[in-house]
Amino acid sequence: MILRFKHTNLQLRKLEMRVKQDNSFYDCFQNDITKDFWDDIKSKDQAIIVICGDVGTLKSSIAIKLCQSLSPKFTTDNIGFCDSDILQISSTSDEGDAFMRDEDPKEFGEGSMRVSSQVLILQEALRQRRNHLIFVAPAVRDIATAHYILETIDCTHTLQDMRSMKAGDCVYLRCGVRDPKSSMWIGFVVFKMSLYDGLWSAYQLRKEVWLEGVKGMDFGSEDYEALAQTEAKKFLDNEDTDKYLKNNGSWHKGKIEAKLRGTLKNKYTLHEVKNIIQFFYDYLPETC
Repeated sequence: MILRFKHTNLQLRKLEMRVKQDNSFYDCFQNDITKDFWDDIKSKDQAIIVICGDVGTLKSSIAIKLCQSLSPKFTTDNIGFCDSDILQISSTSDEGDAFMRDEDPKEFGEGSMRVSSQVLILQEALRQRRNHLIFVAPAVRDIATAHYILETIDCTHTLQDMRSMKAGDCVYLRCGVRDPKSSMWIGFVVFKMSLYDGLWSAYQLRKEVWLEGVKGMDFGSEDYEALAQTEAKKFLDNEDTDKYLKNNGSWHKGKIEAKLRGTLKNKYTLHEVKNIIQFFYDYLPETC
């Protein structure tokens, strides 16, 4: 069957520019590795896969399909929206279970180092039970612990087409496949997706409940104080504190905050860094 993938003029221009910037990206349209991809991930004791792409490109639907293929007993109970979710629900998992770590809106704009460390922690926690992890991210992430990075490229139907489709109707999605170790694109995989089935509907409901619960959620003061205490100890142990002192022996807060914003931005969100700094000076001596 010949599949015809649809693009807007702007999408075509973006794809053309990416091919010019990265010659290996051309393989995302020329090299169909669908069969080899499935054979490879199903042969692994623990598959770690990252899926990224534009909003509305069915990333989560692809992740669900992968989880179902890796673990036939997969349900929406194995979906988490943050690392603590996955660690909690996987604590009683069986060998071979698959988990989907869906994208968290709070991660937009965060450094890839933080996301990479999160995946590394989750991978180690799931490794002994040979649990699979499908990680959905809002943007391309160079995560060395992943076996593959998939990016949604195009689809046989537009978003407008899909809004008018009925339960059970199918679309075909094409994803570029990237090797995290070499950072090279190695080909494309085609996914056949059935829209609006029972598992998809259950996922949507679970996500709506989670988003409602997360509105306004934040760390409490005690959490920020604990983080500030830890970071203050590291600062005193590792930094040449003389560089951050004024002539009268008091702290030069401007220099300290500039340093903290630079070193903490890959570990915490900007909002978290701001609150950590708020308590940071409580754990430094008043003068040196």
